[in-house]
Amino acid sequence: MQNLGYKIMPVSFIGYFILRVLDFKWKKHISKLVKSIWYLAVGIGTLDGDIRVERLVVMMIFFDAFDSFMDYKSEKNKYKI
Repeated sequence: MQNLGYKIMPVSFIGYFILRVLDFKWKKHISKLVKSIWYLAVGIGTLDGDIRVERLVVMMIFFDAFDSFMDYKSEKNKYKI
């Protein structure tokens, strides 16, 4: 169980961006599952003490920026004539 969060975090971080694009195209909500797995991995890693705060903050900023961009694209497509 030790270092489990550190092993899962990069895979789910990269997988989130791929699944978020698929979520935009297919209108599924798989990306929310991957995001929750990532948060769980970060939580486990934080409890183990092997994740630096700077890395965590940067990854969360990327998540929020990418979410905002994808929300913008979906709103733009919703109001497209």
